[in-house]
Amino acid sequence: MPGGAGTLSHMVPGARSATPAPHGGAGVTPPRRILAEAHRHLADGDLPAAERLFRHVLKEMPRDGAALGGLGVVAARSGHLDAAIRLFDQARKANPKDPDHGINLGSALWQRDRRPEALEVFGATARAAPRHARARHALASALLEIGKLDAARAEAEALLALDQTSADAHALMGRIMVRAGRPQAAVPALREATRRAPERPAFWNDLALALSATGDRIAAVDALRQALTLAGDGPRHLEMALNLAGTLIADQRAEEAEALLHPLRDANPEHVGLHLTLGDALQRQGRFADARALFDVVLDTEPGNIIALRGLAKSGRVSAGDPLIERLRTAGADSNTPMDLRVEALYALGKALDDAGDTEDAFAALAEANALQAAARPFDPASLDDLVEQSRTVFTPDLFEGMTNMGDPSERPVFIVGLPRSGTSLVEQMLAGHPAAVGAGELGHFSEFQHHLPRHLGSAVAYPGCVYGLKRDVVRGFAGHYLVRLGEAAHRVGKPDAARVSDKLPDNAFRLGLIALVFPRARVIVCRRDPLDTGLSLFQQNFAGGIPYATTLETIGQAMIAHDRIMAHWRTVLPLPMLEVDYEALVTDIAGQGRRLADFLGLDWDDAMQRFHETERPVYTASKWQVRQPVFTSSVGRWRRYEKELEPLKTILDRVSLTQKAI
Repeated sequence: MPGGAGTLSHMVPGARSATPAPHGGAGVTPPRRILAEAHRHLADGDLPAAERLFRHVLKEMPRDGAALGGLGVVAARSGHLDAAIRLFDQARKANPKDPDHGINLGSALWQRDRRPEALEVFGATARAAPRHARARHALASALLEIGKLDAARAEAEALLALDQTSADAHALMGRIMVRAGRPQAAVPALREATRRAPERPAFWNDLALALSATGDRIAAVDALRQALTLAGDGPRHLEMALNLAGTLIADQRAEEAEALLHPLRDANPEHVGLHLTLGDALQRQGRFADARALFDVVLDTEPGNIIALRGLAKSGRVSAGDPLIERLRTAGADSNTPMDLRVEALYALGKALDDAGDTEDAFAALAEANALQAAARPFDPASLDDLVEQSRTVFTPDLFEGMTNMGDPSERPVFIVGLPRSGTSLVEQMLAGHPAAVGAGELGHFSEFQHHLPRHLGSAVAYPGCVYGLKRDVVRGFAGHYLVRLGEAAHRVGKPDAARVSDKLPDNAFRLGLIALVFPRARVIVCRRDPLDTGLSLFQQNFAGGIPYATTLETIGQAMIAHDRIMAHWRTVLPLPMLEVDYEALVTDIAGQGRRLADFLGLDWDDAMQRFHETERPVYTASKWQVRQPVFTSSVGRWRRYEKELEPLKTILDRVSLTQKAI
């Protein structure tokens, strides 16, 4: 059972004896002293010595709960779970008032995959001792593991009511909030846990995962480095190193992740997670052959490893008849596979079948994957429509005129926006080829700024209404932080003096008004594409929770309509220079469109912009394979291969006359 006291790695070895210890005669050691010595051996890891002493006590007192429980811990740590379960059960019956025996019994049952029985034991133990923190913590952790988040949260709240100073209780609440998809609420709880127990690496690790989920990956990396230092060479060192590598990759620092992982892999050549994460880091850098070699190593020992199979599918084109297709089909059809892995297999299968030309089966696989995703994260189109309407009301010419001097005058930022899969990665890759420009990838800083803006302003009004109370010091403070990040991106690629650095987070399209207030001299590149091609491409990608509307054709259509409406508003009111680039024009005239881009950015033309596929920079989006290839016009009009399947999307867009223009 993950996450705290009561697990096999955190068993309670010192449960009290229920049987009075007889007084020993001259030269005879009393049983309680023997028990104490046995527990010292247990704490030191000397299991044979501990077992010998526990058995000695049981010869004199066969129903002694402490000796039975101690012997159970010895059995569990020796890998004999069935024996441990019997011993913990006997200890619990011998001393029913001691909750530690119930915690240990539940933990052993849990590890034996007898979860319903374990949950019953945890529940009974907590009910019998409602003020016993370890018992309630064990129950809450079990409820969290099986996804009963409301019940887990109730137990965590009860724990905090018992003791507000408990680092374990704060950490537990933080983990529950992360699991519930509320990382913003998790961060304060986990910060409190690290404040109260700064020596606990697990708490720093959990804080890092929550910070990363909020988009604050700089703080997440710092927290993981702290966790790694505290873990030393302990059993969780590798786990935390992998978490750090994954966060570095998410923060667009694949080269650093690679440097961290190589020596670990050399020291742990059989570790599957190291191969998979290193393969991802190499794939991001365009080193597809090296990445495939690592995925193949994993598949040699684990032929059904879905992440490795997915890695192969994403490392190049898959031909008809490739055995990879059947391996992915088998993985995607197995209902016993955990849902997240099954979803990965189905998306990868859809990609492989599309490569092979089997559009009917490809769409079926993608439809199944998206249905599973949609059930887990439903999309509310009304909330997006509401954001558009409020933005149209708030961001007016009068507002921009009244706040002209509030922002930072830097011309370095370039914002590449548009619907995902509309060509944003291609445009950024071209821009990054220029010696005076850098592509920083998808940065989440404006999203975070928008989220926290009411708090920064001390306003009870949500965004965008809170913009009316915008303060110069808040704007300039964020602008300075953002420019530092752009500078770091430029330094990483050896262009510290780059005149332009791009942020290509597509949904910045919905916050261009805020961007204009922060950087009134920034430039905006708007990527557009045939909406049916864009919709098909959205449906084909696993965005891992980042784009909830991409899971059904209907919600894709609704999001496209909202996007078109907000862009129409920005064209009317936005005081920023905007350049619209149509994907279809781009792929048929790279040089001509490249010159338009260079001119818009105030840069001299450089031939490297049309050799974008040769640009050596990590790519962190679903386009990491495509942008390494020369442009092929076959990407235009791909939707016609799926014309029948895309009819629901076409119907929605036809109602508002959007199928005949780029969006």
